[in-house]
Amino acid sequence: LCPAALWLLERVHACPRLKKEKCSAKQVLMDGILYLAPLAVFAVFLIACFPGGYSADSFDQYAQTLDNQYNDWHPVLHTLLAFKLPLALTGGWIGSVVLLQSLCFSGVIGYTGQVIRKRFGFAPAIITVALILLNPLVMLTSMHPWKDTGFAVCTLLLSAYCLQIVTTKGKWLGRPLNLICFAVVAVIASVVRHNGILFTAPVILGVALCLSRKRALALCAAVMLLFAVVKFPMYSLLGVEAPDKRQIETLGLPMTVIDAVAVTHPERLDEETLTFVYQVTPKEALEAEYKAGSFNSVKFHQDTNLDVIEQYGAKKVLTFMVRCIKAAPKTAL
Repeated sequence: LCPAALWLLERVHACPRLKKEKCSAKQVLMDGILYLAPLAVFAVFLIACFPGGYSADSFDQYAQTLDNQYNDWHPVLHTLLAFKLPLALTGGWIGSVVLLQSLCFSGVIGYTGQVIRKRFGFAPAIITVALILLNPLVMLTSMHPWKDTGFAVCTLLLSAYCLQIVTTKGKWLGRPLNLICFAVVAVIASVVRHNGILFTAPVILGVALCLSRKRALALCAAVMLLFAVVKFPMYSLLGVEAPDKRQIETLGLPMTVIDAVAVTHPERLDEETLTFVYQVTPKEALEAEYKAGSFNSVKFHQDTNLDVIEQYGAKKVLTFMVRCIKAAPKTAL
C-alpha cells in the first residue's frame, strides 16, 4: 500500500509551501511547542520509570556490550546504537541507555510535527504529536530499551522524510545530505529489526516511483551500498555470531495457530499433534498462560521447552498447523 499511498498523495496535494519560510517569532513558538512537548512528556515517564524496563533481552544486549562479543539473535546494530554508544559516551552509566533513546524519540516526534506544520499547518501537527504522546502504551513501551522502540524511532523519521519528498515532488532529495540521511535511516530501520525490511522495502519503492530515474537510482544505490557495508564488513569486523534456534523465530505464526486450537478445541486434534503441543508447553501452563493471538505469551514460560520445536523441525510444525486449520478453521483464522 505504501507506493500507492505516496503516488496518490503526490497527485492530490498542491504543495503550497515549497518556498523557504521566513523565520518569525510565531513559527519559533510553534516549533518550540512541537519539540518541547515530547521532551517534557518523555522526561516525566523517564523519571517515573528510571532507569527503564530491563527484560531478559535487554540484559543480554547489555552483556554483549560489556564483553564485546556480539550475536545476531538480537539485531547487532540495535545493540551498538542503543546500548554500546550511550554507555561508551557516559563511562558505562546504565541510565544513559533509555535516556538517549528518549531524547532521540522525542526529537523525532518534534521533527515530524515540524514537517507537518510546514506543509499542512500547526493544527494537524499538534494533533499528530498529541496522538503519540497521549497513548500510554507507546510511552511505557518507550521506557524499555527494546528493538521495537528503536524501530519505531527509525520508521517515524523515515515517514517524515517521505512526507518531505512527496510534498516537494522529490526536490527535498536533491540535496546530497538529505539523500544520505534518508539512506542511513532506511538501512538502520531495515537492520534494527530482523523483519524491518518488510516496512522499508515498499517505502523505498514508493519513494523511488516519485523521483526521476536518476535520483531513484542514486537512492537505491546508496541504500544497497550501506546495507551491504553493515551486513558484511562491519559484522565480520565485530565477529558477529549467527544465532541458534532460528526456527523458533520463523515458526511463531504456526505455533500461535497450533496453541490457539489446542487451548480452545483440544478434542478435535489427533494424538500426535496434542503430544507435540504438550511437549512444548505442559497443558496446565498452556491453558493458564496462553492469550489469544500470541505464542509469545507462552514462549518464555519456565515450563516451555523450545528445543522440542527444533527437534520436530519446520516441516512437521507446518503439518501440525495444517491439521489445526482443518480441525478448527474459525479459531485458526
